[in-house]
Amino acid sequence: MTLESLVAEWGLLAVFAGTFFEGETIAVLGGFAAKNGVLRLDLVMLCAFVGSLCGDQLWFLLGRRYGQGWVDRHPSWKPRVARALALIDRYYTALILSFRFFYGLRNVLSFAFGMSDVPTPRFVLLNAVGAALWAAAMVGAGYLFGAVIELVIDDVRQYQYALYAALVLAGAVAFLVRRRHQRD
Repeated sequence: MTLESLVAEWGLLAVFAGTFFEGETIAVLGGFAAKNGVLRLDLVMLCAFVGSLCGDQLWFLLGRRYGQGWVDRHPSWKPRVARALALIDRYYTALILSFRFFYGLRNVLSFAFGMSDVPTPRFVLLNAVGAALWAAAMVGAGYLFGAVIELVIDDVRQYQYALYAALVLAGAVAFLVRRRHQRD
């Protein structure tokens, strides 16, 4: 079984799962795979949209249901949630539309929105619009990256494994750096 066949078989599920949890890197990889003809662009965007939307809705519902009790049991969240709630009070519409574009804030902000006074239907609607914009931007960036690579490298298919690996490595490094920063 080749990497290409694995991506073709499991790629859409990976895009959904990756974007459910955070997923900038997996959305970009999905766009890159679409540019290489391994996945369909429309389905990658749909999976990124649905995964992002569902993940954010879950964190919102957890915040709505468990909010302060969760924060009291996880003291490391207190300062981040407090800052998030202060921002939500001032800019909640713009923040709902844009929070997923700020790396590392998505889950905390979704949770904080659940703790806030933002009406659930308003969050759902604005979150759907934001998820659609984010999915198009991230998947589109991966697709564009693939197009640029094709301009630079004649036979990009021969290097696609190295490019996939480089993108995965970049995502892993960003994740580890963020985790380390959160602990400090």
